[in-house]
Amino acid sequence: MLDGLHLYEVILLILGTLLFILAALLLIIQVLRHRDAKVLIPLFAIAVLMIGFPGIKSISFGDMKTELRNLSLRLDTDPGDSLARVKAATLIARIQTRPVKSDDTRRLIDRVRLVLQEPPPSDSLPGSTSAPRPPLRPDLVEIEKLTAVITAQPANNTARDRLQLLVRESGAIPNLTEPERAIINRAASALKNSRPR
Repeated sequence: MLDGLHLYEVILLILGTLLFILAALLLIIQVLRHRDAKVLIPLFAIAVLMIGFPGIKSISFGDMKTELRNLSLRLDTDPGDSLARVKAATLIARIQTRPVKSDDTRRLIDRVRLVLQEPPPSDSLPGSTSAPRPPLRPDLVEIEKLTAVITAQPANNTARDRLQLLVRESGAIPNLTEPERAIINRAASALKNSRPR
């Protein structure tokens, strides 16, 4: 829940919760003493605002992550979708303005950046502590380039044959990482979509 919240928002959330508990205790005391409890309404209102502001920011950050995850799936199936690419780049820029504490979120951002072919160092995100992603193997770099060629020129038989060979060889390698496997899957999808009619 605290992923994507700045320190001041976390402090605001904690202080708002404490103020709400204090206001609830004061309300109980006021009721037990048969006094007017209307004076506590501003305390409750302030507490709700203090809790609500970080809560809304957290929900907004979660929505951005969900949308980025959906765009990632869309880009995995169709890497050439220019609208999804622009939306993903915009979302990554918006997410970068927030502190990212979750490893899952960092991996998602790195995976989408890999699809967008703009691999950043992972430590460029605020609040990030993970090491930069190692460079891709040369065969995977060639697979990415050939996938782009096949997508742009489906009739290029030379590129298609070379890509088929590389996909077959790379697919047999054990212990591939998720981004490496995603590159191979995109290439296989591009090959399937570029079959001669």
